[in-house]
Amino acid sequence: MPLLTLLKARYKKLDSFARYSLILCMGLAAVRMFYATFLGLGDDEAYYWEWSHYLAWSYFDHPPLVAWVGRLTTALFGINEFGFRFGAVASSMVFMYLAYRLSFSFFASSRIAFQTLVFIAAIPLFAVGAFMMVPDALLALSWMLAIYFFRQIVVRGRSRDWYLLGVVFGLGLLSKYNMVMLPLCVLLFLLLSKEHRYWLARKEPWFALAIGVIVFIPVLYWNAGRGFPSFAFHLVERNAARGWSWRPFELWLAGQIGYLSPLVFFGAVYAMVVSGYRGIARKDTTMLFLFCMAAPYVFFFSLACSISPTTKPHWPAMGYIGAFFVMVKLYREALETRRRPAKIIGLTMLWISLIFSILIHAQATWPLAQTVFPYVKKIFSRAHWRHKADVTSELYGWEVAADSLEKEVKRMQSRNEPFFIASPRYNIASQLAFYTDDHLALYSIDRKREQFDFWGRGSLEGKQGHNCIYICDNRYRRDPDKLFYFEYVEKLPEIEITRAGHPVRWFYLFRCYGYRGPRKKNLW
Repeated sequence: MPLLTLLKARYKKLDSFARYSLILCMGLAAVRMFYATFLGLGDDEAYYWEWSHYLAWSYFDHPPLVAWVGRLTTALFGINEFGFRFGAVASSMVFMYLAYRLSFSFFASSRIAFQTLVFIAAIPLFAVGAFMMVPDALLALSWMLAIYFFRQIVVRGRSRDWYLLGVVFGLGLLSKYNMVMLPLCVLLFLLLSKEHRYWLARKEPWFALAIGVIVFIPVLYWNAGRGFPSFAFHLVERNAARGWSWRPFELWLAGQIGYLSPLVFFGAVYAMVVSGYRGIARKDTTMLFLFCMAAPYVFFFSLACSISPTTKPHWPAMGYIGAFFVMVKLYREALETRRRPAKIIGLTMLWISLIFSILIHAQATWPLAQTVFPYVKKIFSRAHWRHKADVTSELYGWEVAADSLEKEVKRMQSRNEPFFIASPRYNIASQLAFYTDDHLALYSIDRKREQFDFWGRGSLEGKQGHNCIYICDNRYRRDPDKLFYFEYVEKLPEIEITRAGHPVRWFYLFRCYGYRGPRKKNLW
């Protein structure tokens, strides 16, 4: 039977909500492919691309899977935005498929499964992150796969599924260290569920744990040869005491409201409370399962966000997935019992999230806020705000800056004198490496330790007497003569980047001759 005929036959067998789900996923794939192709790389994406350019067993900031997948996809599709992001887009689509399968498994309703897809697709964090190639994209897929295989274990009780769960655990650890919460979530469920507690006396869960550690060995190997710098950074250095402050908690709370949209955050907390009550008090296995796969993860990383000086509000994100399944189920229950306030809250929650996501996507492709709304336009035009108010402008202008940099490189090469290229931040160095034709290797001279230090491009040690091309942007304006001693520094005309006819950011190029060393008071 021809493939097209087979697909048509399978499509006709689907019920209406299954068809809606398929159409939704196809539409999302098209939108994400568009953004993955035509939107410039984000700063962190460029940094991870640079990792893929220098393959290793692991890296300082994160485990290596994002670099390995990026290297594979750029080998297939070329070094371009789509080539690097293909892994994220593919992961997001498998993620959505699993979300449908799991929701149907939990509640035996294609309607609820479809509404779950709509809800997840509308959440700003998951909508925007679906096409960006960062460690969280692969972590999200790993976490969803872990929920899927653990659900198979709970429902079917098959021993072999534990080994698949172990492999997924290891792959998740290769994506991001946050996956370490999986054994704790699984353990909590097994302790609370009397029906499934027998697994703790079986060998399979412990073998699964061992398999995950074995898959994680490349990260351990890389760190062991360097004094475990990645673990020291995440566990100690970034959390070093700097005096008590409410700032991390405020950033965490603002992040949850911003990334999820206001009502969704509070709805997720409510869903976790309800699932915990039904799971523990009423012995509802499905609700207990979802509670255990959500609450420990959210609680732990919310606590970490609230006390860490370098808090990142997206840390608890994966834990909310379990809560989203419950939220949609509770919404359907409210509709069936005709509780009008719950219906209004649910629809408001969805529409606010959807509007947030649409506006973010629109702003990324066209400066909608500055163009359409006069009051907002005035705010964006102010000198203090113009490079901060619209973070999407950071995705633009790198090709222009790269062209100017390449011209300076050719000029320096014509002098037949040794020179190097430097910038004050890893993101500037990585973006210019990606967008220059020869993928130039820049130095990132930052006071913070980063991957560039392990490549020997994190300081200017041994560069005395060399000339330098120095480049920075308005976000990180640090002139080279304020940081280093040179015999002579020549500032070139600034590079202005415009969107819709309005200037949005600036790059600054310097010709620096005869490097002597860092200034004693390094003005970072």
